[in-house]
This record gives sequence, structure tokens and C-alpha cells, in this order.
Amino acid sequence: MQEPGLLVYTDGSRMDERTGYGVVVTKGNQVLQEEDGFLGDASVFMAEVFAIGRACLLLTGMDKHKGENVKILSDSQAAIAAVFSPNCVSLTVREAKQALAVARRTRRVEIGWIKGHADHTGNEVADFLAKRGGTRSVLHQLPASLSDQKGKIRRMFRKRWQKLWSKSATAKHTRLFLPAIGMFKNVRRLTALLGKGGLSLLTQVVSGHGPFRGHVGHWREEVRPCCSLCLEDVETAWHLWQDCPALELERVAINNREANLAFKLVDFFSNNRVKTLMRQVAEKGAESGDA
Repeated sequence: MQEPGLLVYTDGSRMDERTGYGVVVTKGNQVLQEEDGFLGDASVFMAEVFAIGRACLLLTGMDKHKGENVKILSDSQAAIAAVFSPNCVSLTVREAKQALAVARRTRRVEIGWIKGHADHTGNEVADFLAKRGGTRSVLHQLPASLSDQKGKIRRMFRKRWQKLWSKSATAKHTRLFLPAIGMFKNVRRLTALLGKGGLSLLTQVVSGHGPFRGHVGHWREEVRPCCSLCLEDVETAWHLWQDCPALELERVAINNREANLAFKLVDFFSNNRVKTLMRQVAEKGAESGDA
């Protein structure tokens, strides 16, 4: 392609759950046209694609510059790839492809990649416009993609699930460890790493249904519920993990590690001192049952 007469820079931006797009058409050091707009809560990817489509529409309306070679520059390789992909399920991508085809009827149009935030003036202007577009009040409503719809459904159910979990009258002990849903991610991998024994211990700790005096004392009168280490409170898994002053050093050592909560819990309750305490309670409960 010959040296382009027009350079068009496009960009998309998302800040505080508000998405905007920006387009600037330049010739030499002159800005011929610019545009920005608000796209609601659309993804940055969709904003980048939409901006390319808008750039093509702007070019189509610039009769004065018909026949001039044009290069559209975007800092999104994903958006560029989508526009040139033969497989298209998104209506926004399809509209951008159609706009490009129309623009190419009267001029040569090339789309290329430019590195973002690398002090390219045109790209910085497009970035500014995209951020400004996110502050606008008039909404350009994009057709929702399948992935966006799935994401919204997931977020809706997670929000509803979290509300039910937070207000549940049961599993109070478990909520102390897991106040937010999804804290233990990738359960299958977690199971493989912890093993059967580690997973069993984690379940006992989080549920509170393990060899802890506060739990066993509910159904074995001979087992006093008071913590045998500090004698200050009921001995539960949460008390040992969070409050028992006798285990402060063990807590500090565990919490200074960079690890998933699940691994920290298993390590803490596998500590010799805590492990011995739990074994004693288990044996005491078994003796009471035999008697």
C-alpha cells in the first residue's frame, strides 16, 4: 500500500464500569474529524471493534477525501483479528466488517496495529476520546454478544447466591471462613493437590464438624466445650484459627506465607500442636461413646 493520505486512530476504554470509544481522523498534523461515545457496560474488546466500525463510517461520509489511501490503527490485536476473521457470530463485529467493505468502495483502507500507551500522538488522542466517551450520558446501545449475555447471567446468579448465602440462618461457622462465595476456586485442582486426607481435614475445619471440643461437647457431655489451650472460649475451629491466644505464633507463621486459604488452613490444623489437640478430643469422644 502507498503512503496513506489519512491516518485514523481508534480506541476503547473502560473505567468504573463505564465503557467508551474514540476515533480520530488525521492528515499530517491536522485533525480532520473526531468522535467519541458511551457504550454502557460493554467490554473493551467490543468497544475496540465498534470504534473500527465507526471509523469506517466516518470515512464513508468524508466525500472530500474520496480516493485517498487510509490506514486505520488500533492497539487491539484481538479486535483487528475479529474484523478479518471469516467466522463471525457477533453482530457488532459483523457491522464493523460491513462498514469496512463500504468504505473500501471509494478508497483503499488498511487496518493495522499500533502499540498502545507508547507516546504515539494519534493513539493517545484516541485513548483520551475513549475515556471521555465513557463519561457521556447518551448511550450507544451495542447488541449483546452471546458471551456478554452469559456473563450477565452468571453475575446475576452469583449476586443472588451471595445474598442468600449472607442471609442464611444455617452454616454460620462455615460463613466465618467463607464469607464470600467462590473463595475456593478450581475445586478439582484443589482436591488433587490436597489429597483425600487434606480435603477431609479442610471439610472438618470449615464446617466445624470435626474433633473440636465445642462440637463434640454437643453430643458428649463428658467433653467440656472450653478450649483446653487458653481456657477463655468455646473451642471451635474458628476459635483456634482466629482467636486463641495460645496459637498466636502458629497463626503469624501461617499467615505470612503466600498461599491459598485452603492450604493455609490445612497446614495450620496439621501443625503438631493443633493436631495433637484434635486427636485428644477425638479419643475423648470415642472413649465417652464406648462408655
